[in-house]
Amino acid sequence: MISPIPERHMLVIRLVLLVSWLALIGNLFIHAVLPIDGSITHEIVSETHCVQIQSRCVAVLPIQANPSNVSALFWGAIVPASILILLVFGHVTWRRICPLSWVSQVPRILGWQRVDDQGQPIRLHSTHWIVRYHTYFQLGFLYVGLCLRLLFLNVDSGWLGLWFLGTIAFAMTIGFLYAGKSWCQYFCPMAPVQHVFSEPVGLFTRKAHIQTRSLTQSLTQSMCRTSIGDRSACVACTSTCMDIDAERRYWDWIERPEMQWTYYGYLGLVIGFFGSFYLYAENWDYYFSGVWTRESTLIADSVQSGFYFFNHQLYVIKLVAVPILLAIAGLLTYLVGCSIEFFYLKWHQKLESNISLAVLKHHLYSVSTFVSFNTFFAFAGRPFLCQLPEDCELVSQVGLTVGILMVSGVWLLRALRRSPDRYDQERLASRWMVQLHKSKIDLPQLLGGRSVHALNREDWMMLRTTVAKVSLKHASQLDRSRLQNLVEEADQSLRGRYSVYQVQRRRRRIGQWADRKMSWTLKGDRVMTRAPEIPFTRRQSPQDCKLPALLVPYASEPSVKSVILRNN
Repeated sequence: MISPIPERHMLVIRLVLLVSWLALIGNLFIHAVLPIDGSITHEIVSETHCVQIQSRCVAVLPIQANPSNVSALFWGAIVPASILILLVFGHVTWRRICPLSWVSQVPRILGWQRVDDQGQPIRLHSTHWIVRYHTYFQLGFLYVGLCLRLLFLNVDSGWLGLWFLGTIAFAMTIGFLYAGKSWCQYFCPMAPVQHVFSEPVGLFTRKAHIQTRSLTQSLTQSMCRTSIGDRSACVACTSTCMDIDAERRYWDWIERPEMQWTYYGYLGLVIGFFGSFYLYAENWDYYFSGVWTRESTLIADSVQSGFYFFNHQLYVIKLVAVPILLAIAGLLTYLVGCSIEFFYLKWHQKLESNISLAVLKHHLYSVSTFVSFNTFFAFAGRPFLCQLPEDCELVSQVGLTVGILMVSGVWLLRALRRSPDRYDQERLASRWMVQLHKSKIDLPQLLGGRSVHALNREDWMMLRTTVAKVSLKHASQLDRSRLQNLVEEADQSLRGRYSVYQVQRRRRRIGQWADRKMSWTLKGDRVMTRAPEIPFTRRQSPQDCKLPALLVPYASEPSVKSVILRNN
């Protein structure tokens, strides 16, 4: 939805959000210096006016006594809103409005970026440790942030302001040292959260792999762009960029072990984070009352007992208990998730199912996201709503619960329908439709007056029927144009693309006479196509030459077999 908006308009939105964020940080430092009347102490009062925390009763003051409590507003409203944006509108909206993402680009905009001897911005090489292990680094960064929040940042405005300023300085430093969105791709602790809630698709995310107008390189989703003229500013800082095509990045990464840590481990962090409030006070009133946002002695309590069971303290100081709890929770959900995945795959093997490994993993990752989202919103924002009048609180709590279940349920149904096959079919169908639109064929006559853009992208039968009605001469020209575009695109295996092309020709029963006008060579790591109109030579590494999932059902066809044999 937000992808087509010009960059100059988004620049204004990001500036407004950045100024608002800086104002919030300034407010945090003001309240860190000035005394806050709304803070609470460990004064023993009547049980009807206090929340039991371990062996003491803590007074509870309504949030109206401290209307400028910025910490409560940030944790209770802004953070939940960001998670909701990711699931509903996808990473496209988030990355185009994220002020921190734009801050990391300030050195490039001002011309202060570090360059090499040739005057080119320095990119992170694929062998750099952060490129190879950035998922683990970002998960660790997120883990440290959650620990610091439970120990210091929840209530201390000064610490929270310093954390924000340090993160901004870190992002600007990365933007100065390395080109592109290196901060977003390799360092940002929010990146794992984006992957969990916005991949493979959001509810209202525009698909990057579907083209409707031309096959020229265009600006897709949230890819880097200039504010003047909306031209691409991509420097290829990563091989499969989430900003260019998030779903393709998802399918390319789905069988990597990092994905298991991201999806299963994040669920554990959510459970451990909210569970820590109960294990500290042995009741949920401590969390839902919002006491933890206004408790003046929270930092001093970090050296007190961190666990409380059956009216007894477990003598592990909170400074140590919180990191241990989050680590154990993340590890347990990771092990449980991997175990469920193992038995799920074994069950499908026993049934001799034709479902691919990627699809089976995708099912479990989608369910994990659904559980993480609902677990998060079972707690997030609730303390803020508990401060409302009783009637309004009941309506808002029920409305939030029903809304979250509906949104997450619709997202889950849509996500489960996605697969690598479906992605490839939509991608190829989209390009065929563009070629049909650009050809000199009388499409309105063939389609009964319908526009090519009115065709269903998933309706392959309609597409094959349309091409079959075309004369062989036009079909050959169409195939030649299609092949040229396949070869010129560098984002997939050329051997796989050639195989797809061959299967399509075979299934459409186009005559073999056209092949005499073209020469095909697949030898070693060299892929060559020769034709009067297509002089092209390209090299690609052998490890990238993988048969696409789209061709698995047709692997026995001679055209596909010949490609596999030549490849070997």
